[in-house]
Amino acid sequence: MKAIVLIPIGLAIGSLLEAAVLRSSSRSIAAALAQPLPVATSWHGVGLAALGALTLGFAISAIGYVAIARLLLSVDIPRPRAALGAIAGASVLGLLGAFLAPAVISSDAYAYAAYGEMAARGIDAYSHMPLPLGDPVFAAAIWQWGNPPPVCVYGPLFVEIARVCVALGARGGIVAQLVILRALAMLALLACVPLAYAAFAPLGRRTRMFAAGFIVLNPLTIWSAAEGHNDALALAIVLAGFAGYRRYGAAVAGTIVALATTIKAPGALAAIGLLAVQRGKAFTGALLGVTIGLGLTTLWFLPGIREIVAASAHGGHYSASVSLLAIGPATAVVIVTILAVCGVRALLAGRADGWILLAIAVWSALPNPQPWYGLWFLPIAALAPHSRAATVVLALSFTTALRYVPDAYGPLGWGATAGLSAVAFAPLLALLAPKSAILSHPQ
Repeated sequence: MKAIVLIPIGLAIGSLLEAAVLRSSSRSIAAALAQPLPVATSWHGVGLAALGALTLGFAISAIGYVAIARLLLSVDIPRPRAALGAIAGASVLGLLGAFLAPAVISSDAYAYAAYGEMAARGIDAYSHMPLPLGDPVFAAAIWQWGNPPPVCVYGPLFVEIARVCVALGARGGIVAQLVILRALAMLALLACVPLAYAAFAPLGRRTRMFAAGFIVLNPLTIWSAAEGHNDALALAIVLAGFAGYRRYGAAVAGTIVALATTIKAPGALAAIGLLAVQRGKAFTGALLGVTIGLGLTTLWFLPGIREIVAASAHGGHYSASVSLLAIGPATAVVIVTILAVCGVRALLAGRADGWILLAIAVWSALPNPQPWYGLWFLPIAALAPHSRAATVVLALSFTTALRYVPDAYGPLGWGATAGLSAVAFAPLLALLAPKSAILSHPQ
């Protein structure tokens, strides 16, 4: 387990190197650095240098991450609690190292704060209208996103959570409010350690330990939580549902998993996945639970859904970037179709890696596969960790971080975007190899 120290060390080095880059370039980005939480947005050469510094840190962390993943698959850990403690400890140190980075790449935390402030002030967080001036939270969000900011696409429970976070940090101002939102994301990721260990219990001792480390120690997962993304919070609810399956039954598990949709939409896909693996009475119970969970979510979320649809109809869409769709729709359709067909065939043959192939198909179909989305695919890869598909997910969790390039640098031409997209999804070629190169034969 000695290699585990490389994970927090790498993230800390990345943060220190980024700080050095920003110190030497502070004049050209003075206005951005004056913000409560600087975000590398269209910083051109400075943005690339900052991202390069972080990438070097990610690479160092990746060495330790892969080594630990292989170790957890190769041996039975004699003291599971100690190992889980080591995983959680490394994750804590990694989160601290990432949190110390002087600038992040995503402005999402500002949007979360704005939605929470809207809810606190009695403004519908799903209404796509200009924010009133004079509010420090709104002013910070407007600087990052413009006015109005993007329409809220998160579930109503998350809006309420954001409202509470903003209220708790009100005395400390926008800096404290952003810190609280980021701290919540980091705590949610740490909660995934015991939850993943419990959720994967039916797959055996090695797999459940592997799942905990594979999900929580991924450097991009840690970085994303330190940026404040809410994916870890939603995933924690999903894992809690699966973890409670054996004790509380399929109905309760289905309800809990489906309620993750009140945080973020992928919770609904997780609920469908739970249903798909049930048989007989268990299916009936899970169907009841999922129906209750999604039904409650829909009733609560319906006004917001209407607002989201209305806002989408009046403009505002995301252009494909660093994705297969950015290379060409035809290319994306062909590759996604092949992956989906192979996934279905694998499932019909009784192979668990079929679920991973279907997940990769979904990942490949996204117009904007953001780096933090990888958190949703890592647990699926743990279903068949020795498969080629699991190795592809591991690789994609790193290469799709190239999506940060147009954010940090600025808009790119089609050629550059297509080139980045090709590199980002090059790991798909590993599916053509006879064996997995990373996880199949741990040493």
